[in-house]
Amino acid sequence: MNLKGLNVPNRTITVFEHDVLKLDYKGFSQNELDALTIWQEKRDRQYFTRIHKGIKFNSWVGIIQLPTLTIEILPKTDRTSQSSEQQVRSILLYMIECSLGISPDTNFDSKIETQNANLLHLLSSLFISLLEEIIRTQLIKKYRWNDELRSPVLKGKLLIDKQIKYNFIHIEKFACRFSIYDKNHLLHSIIKTALTHIEELYLPSDIYDKLLNFKYYFENNSNLYVSDKTFSSIKWDRKNQHYFKAIQIARLLLSGLSPNFYNGKENIFSILVDMNELFESYIAAKIVEASKNTTSRVRVQREHTFWERKLIRPDIILEFNGKKVVIDTKWKLPANNYPADSDLKQMYVYNKVIGCSDAILLYPSLNQREQPSISIIKNGKYFDGTICSMWEVKLVEKKNGTIVPDKKIGKVLIDSLISADKMNSKISKF
Repeated sequence: MNLKGLNVPNRTITVFEHDVLKLDYKGFSQNELDALTIWQEKRDRQYFTRIHKGIKFNSWVGIIQLPTLTIEILPKTDRTSQSSEQQVRSILLYMIECSLGISPDTNFDSKIETQNANLLHLLSSLFISLLEEIIRTQLIKKYRWNDELRSPVLKGKLLIDKQIKYNFIHIEKFACRFSIYDKNHLLHSIIKTALTHIEELYLPSDIYDKLLNFKYYFENNSNLYVSDKTFSSIKWDRKNQHYFKAIQIARLLLSGLSPNFYNGKENIFSILVDMNELFESYIAAKIVEASKNTTSRVRVQREHTFWERKLIRPDIILEFNGKKVVIDTKWKLPANNYPADSDLKQMYVYNKVIGCSDAILLYPSLNQREQPSISIIKNGKYFDGTICSMWEVKLVEKKNGTIVPDKKIGKVLIDSLISADKMNSKISKF
């Protein structure tokens, strides 16, 4: 199934998380609504809620592509944010890159960013740029084992059992196993698989043509059915490190392919991430990155025993100057600048179990107004004297009139945490 080969043009509807998409909005049809409903029923996640004559999106953002329609779901945090769709899209891409651990310093085709490109176009363009970087650096070769049942010469190791089975009569032949040093290895097979299946999607012709051209470099590699185990089996070292970014993007793109899509039985492709998890991993990645230049120690999602076999998993624990601070990220806006009771109780438990004197509920902001990168919404003490604060971290900044991700937020967070001790005397109760 090749979506590009369809006569019906693919169109894009861009919405924001928690938005409602109703029938007839920009041509959204009953057939498309039914296809999405059936598709979601086969999955263990609820990306949207079916409502009367439409759907209401949840906290998942990304891309859902049908043969006739691409739905792009963007994050929405700040009530007053006036960021354009393209700016929010770029911020989302930056957060995804950081969370994948690929340190977004790659300069991919800037023309794509200025066009009316959706997230899938940007990811595909980034994949192209990373492949160009690999080819420019070097396509590595690796040793792999090859079995030949009727070799005219003995090479490598003789396979006795197969020699008896296959060459009992033809003793001039050899069943042997030998090593080959070539470009046919796992990393290239993953790239080939990604290229093969991405070309099945509906993409602008310039991106599509570039992807096809890259297949030439990997034509001798086989396609794989990839899983998490495929990627966890990769051993990274200095020789293959320049593949890391491209493989991470390939993994993200291939994660949108269900087993049915591989078999040609499904025509819906998706890349969807939970903004709660993305915000948590993004903040953790930025803090870990910034902590490398300090004496602070960062631990991310370490389990602690809470009661018998029940565990708690705080998002981030930062240690400095002999003290611990637990940070719990919340991808939401606190109602009336006041924390939910359940969040306050959760942070109190973290303080007690982990042995912290301070806990922080960290909320996001895409506000473009002039304000500090970190704003303390409210400070407060529990009855035992331990502290829980509400902080807001600004994810964007304005440069040359353009809204861009604030790449310094990791350092700003650490600096703010260290200096927060000086403000404890000003803390008032909630």
